[in-house]
Amino acid sequence: MKLSKKDCAKISAFAKIFANPIRVDLLCLLKDGELNVTAICKEVNSKESNISQQLRYLWVSGYISKKRKGREIYYCLKNQKALNVLKRLKDLSK
Repeated sequence: MKLSKKDCAKISAFAKIFANPIRVDLLCLLKDGELNVTAICKEVNSKESNISQQLRYLWVSGYISKKRKGREIYYCLKNQKALNVLKRLKDLSK
């Protein structure tokens, strides 16, 4: 299979989503609905600064969305494609 440089760059950028265990955990957590950063930190058991950084990465990449409710920002899964890939990666890693 021959890929263009543009295709290689797209694939590489997509694969980076799954290269960080916290990002993978966040995608799995947000599949069930929206959560704020405080709730996410409790579930993931990580520092807020690290969670916020990873949420920003996922948001900029277009895999999650965010909305403000009062003083809180809530995040939810926007792109189901990532979950489909996670399921396949889980099967391949057995």
